[in-house]
Amino acid sequence: MAKSFSPLRDDFRRIYSFPSNKIVSIAPAAQLVLLQYPTFLEVWKMARIVDSDSSSTKVIAQEENPIKILQLKIPSSSDEHIKCSNISPCGRWIVYSTLSTCRLYQLQYNTEEGSVKMQKIRCSGLSPSNVIQFSCDSTYMISATTGHKLIITKLDAQAYTATLVHSHSVKSHTTPIHLIATSRDTKYMATANLDSNVDIFSIKDMKHVGSLPRYPRIPTALSFHPETNDVNVVYDDLKIFEFSIKEMSYTPFTRRVLASGGNFLHDLRNDASKKHSNVAIVTNILHICNQDKDVVLCISREGLFIIEKPCGKKTEVSARFCRQFMPLLHCDVIDTSTLIAVERPLQDIWQQLPATLYQKKF
Repeated sequence: MAKSFSPLRDDFRRIYSFPSNKIVSIAPAAQLVLLQYPTFLEVWKMARIVDSDSSSTKVIAQEENPIKILQLKIPSSSDEHIKCSNISPCGRWIVYSTLSTCRLYQLQYNTEEGSVKMQKIRCSGLSPSNVIQFSCDSTYMISATTGHKLIITKLDAQAYTATLVHSHSVKSHTTPIHLIATSRDTKYMATANLDSNVDIFSIKDMKHVGSLPRYPRIPTALSFHPETNDVNVVYDDLKIFEFSIKEMSYTPFTRRVLASGGNFLHDLRNDASKKHSNVAIVTNILHICNQDKDVVLCISREGLFIIEKPCGKKTEVSARFCRQFMPLLHCDVIDTSTLIAVERPLQDIWQQLPATLYQKKF
């Protein structure tokens, strides 16, 4: 719940709801989107797009609308709500957690016949979790439990099995882990908690590799660079840091940003809009790497922060703010030329606003 107060009337209050946790996840390989609701999950097949040879940035036309292929409800006997959920990048695994249980399913979807099969997978060690993340190759599932443990589960899609391989206690941290990221080569994973601790682990043996210097703000987004495995973190004050695992220090990009004041994301948003929103926090970080470009996309509810890092002959950092979309629930990169955005229409938010309160003058 977020609140904003009118500068003219202290007794006027506007209340609107917007999810603060991740409720949308995408399986790029299978072209599937998982939507999380309080008591059920929906799986949608992405729309088929029209092939376009144009290199300009635009919304791609669709040949057909998205199709809902599955709805998964929690048991009717339970009065709980879904706390977190995720779908694997390959689209074969779906997991969700409530306050008391964690359930893992394997999804089999035949695109030609349109048939869908769901099978519940039993695995010892699964516990209620605050956040769940799959590795990029869909062979591991990492969950941060409510009991301050990091659990790594090995997944085998061919044998329909899930095996607990590591259980690491993080009781030294008093606050829960709310962010997990994995490297593209499935070598490292990074975690962040509400105490601003960002730790790096090896997925294979659960060895602690290192920690980022503690910055006294809450991390809101976490990711790995797909080529260098550098850890990227954005905090709630819109400051971005890039940490090199090899050097165990901040990268030259971060040092250059800090030398200039480190507030260029905040300045970009203020320049693009005169309205100072209190929901403009970065919730996801995406990377697009080409031969001549290294682009970082920082996703916020208000729009996209597009940062082009120095690459090749280019020696300066260029950035801009894109407000092309409605309030964003999630963004992800399908390939090097396609970005999928899940929006929440403003009309849905307006319908949830309470009735207008009128002040009696006499």
